[in-house]
Amino acid sequence: MALDKLSLDEMVQGRNSTTDDWKELVKDPERERVWSEAVTRREHLDQFCYFAAKWPHFVRYYQQAKCFVKQSINSPIVSLIRDDDLLGDLALSLNEKDEVKEPLLITVEWGDRQLIEIQGEQTVSFNTESQVQIHYRYDDLEGWITSDDKWEFSPDEGAVMLTFIDGDVINDDLTASLNPGKSVGYIVLLPLLK
Repeated sequence: MALDKLSLDEMVQGRNSTTDDWKELVKDPERERVWSEAVTRREHLDQFCYFAAKWPHFVRYYQQAKCFVKQSINSPIVSLIRDDDLLGDLALSLNEKDEVKEPLLITVEWGDRQLIEIQGEQTVSFNTESQVQIHYRYDDLEGWITSDDKWEFSPDEGAVMLTFIDGDVINDDLTASLNPGKSVGYIVLLPLLK
């Protein structure tokens, strides 16, 4: 009998002390994959709970995003990179601070929603095959940028929801722009939980 997701989640959290469940996991020929998926699921749940508790007004937009995500066959590859990553080792050698920032390289998953934690203040650039439209929302502000622009991420501003649209934006209304878009993906940038 395969372990269900709830039992695996309890095991990941250390709340399941049932010896039989652990024996079942060890016997499973796919145990590494099963365990890895359970850990990843728990990490995503923890991240979503952090997001929902800290920015409850954004959760509605995040949940509505499920209706609009889509992916075409030839969606462009879009990556988010920290601006000083463009300079590579030179930026590391010129860095006066002892603080080491984690590299930021996130590929937009068209047809999906992603929660990404960002460490500290960072300038985020967009590396794309072709220009895409990006709708941003944070605090009570929203607007449009393109992949040619950069985003100055500040943890003090809280969560930032970026909606990536492969297609033409006809007007400023996000909902009206989502329908004709060929591909749509969402990334929510979250300040790193300390």
